[in-house]
Amino acid sequence: NFRIADMTTDDRQRLYIATRGNGVALLDRQQILRQYTTDDGLSSNQCFKLALSGDYLWIATDKGLNRLHLPSGAIQVYNKYDGLPSNEILEVAQLGQHRIVIGTTKGVAVFPDTLNPTHDLAPLVHIEGIRVNDQQVKSSALQQLSHRQNNLEFQYIALHFRSRGKVSYFYRVEGLQEEWVRTDSRSLRFNALPPGSYTFYVYSKTEDGVRSAEATSVSFHIATPFWQEWWFVLALALVLIGLTWLFVTIRFRQIRKKEMVERSLRERINELRTRALQTQMNPHFVFNALNTVQHSISANDPERAMVTLSKFAQLIRMIFEQSKEKLIALDRELEFLKLYLDFEQMRQGDRVAISFEIDPELRAEASVIKLPPLLIQPVIENAFKHGLLDKETDGLVRISFEKRSDLVQCTIEDNGVGRAYSVQKKEQSANTKHTPSGLKTTAERLALLHNSDAKSSSYLKVTDLYDATGQGAGTKVTLQIPIHKA
Repeated sequence: NFRIADMTTDDRQRLYIATRGNGVALLDRQQILRQYTTDDGLSSNQCFKLALSGDYLWIATDKGLNRLHLPSGAIQVYNKYDGLPSNEILEVAQLGQHRIVIGTTKGVAVFPDTLNPTHDLAPLVHIEGIRVNDQQVKSSALQQLSHRQNNLEFQYIALHFRSRGKVSYFYRVEGLQEEWVRTDSRSLRFNALPPGSYTFYVYSKTEDGVRSAEATSVSFHIATPFWQEWWFVLALALVLIGLTWLFVTIRFRQIRKKEMVERSLRERINELRTRALQTQMNPHFVFNALNTVQHSISANDPERAMVTLSKFAQLIRMIFEQSKEKLIALDRELEFLKLYLDFEQMRQGDRVAISFEIDPELRAEASVIKLPPLLIQPVIENAFKHGLLDKETDGLVRISFEKRSDLVQCTIEDNGVGRAYSVQKKEQSANTKHTPSGLKTTAERLALLHNSDAKSSSYLKVTDLYDATGQGAGTKVTLQIPIHKA
């Protein structure tokens, strides 16, 4: 694809071709052995004529006359600074044994083939200035740059009088880039260089192809920030390992503490269940039940005595069964409470009326709602035993159940003598030391079920009722029990 301008052959029948735009090509049997361009030192790739003279090939270009030494490939450039009429060489030929004749756009010139160019003195590149982060610095300061001083600018100039400033520069930065890069600029800036050691190289080349004998260099070092140093990375790793170990240790201790608390809660719940069973089975309750049976027998009412004894037996059996379980269905609890209330109704007779109410929504879910067993009965028993103390007639115990969000609210209300009178009465009694702890036990169990302080009474509320004259008119106890569903 060459645009051929001229051709010539050597004594080995190899063909040299001058091209317009691709320099000079050397062919042997239609195979390109070598191509000479401006990269090899030609003053231009626009070649017009060729002349072979011994070991030299003379090449006419639009930017001067070139002499190629065939054994070494070295190229020398001749132009008007060497006395040629013009840089645009149109013709070249050997005249005699040691003379060369050229034709230019401004005339003809003849000169010996041994003529050396007067401008082949290599241009020298001088570093004019160095700026770090836009501040002028001396080269001696470049070996101790901090990691923040990583924006560098180099200013340079090629000292070559005959070129009249028409030179190109080639540079590379060892440690950053290895290939040479051409530029016409007299300054270069490198921004955000990473830490490391670098060497900046620059050389120049005239338009005649003469380049600097050697590149001018400047070395500099950018320090590594402390957080990238090996000792800091190691220290950070050790700190992270230590923090991880500390976190795992603290977490392990928290888990163990939580397990201990949960175990303590379970033990406390078991203890309270036992105490609840003991409360259910307190001697006073058994004594009253047996008295009722005995009274029926004494009254010559064996049928009533048998019914009472049967209900008492059922009640005892259900208490034992429920005491073995952590949770029971609400319908079973209601069945147990109704049996207990029937028993109490038989004991109390006509002097006490009992009201038992259940929210319809709660009744519909009674088979799936789970409650702790033996939780409500001690409170009801307390109403009969203490609330209706000395209440001979018109006694009333009202028990109601309703659903409040995720709670079952049970209310036990009596129209008895009130707590103040009950306490006064007990203080006068010789049996004060046998005061039952049913309410206290129930309050503690409720607090544990709510994962609250065992001493809290916020889930068992006791309200004193008064009549219009300010006299005690009964007591209302409200229990809030968390719902568990099957």
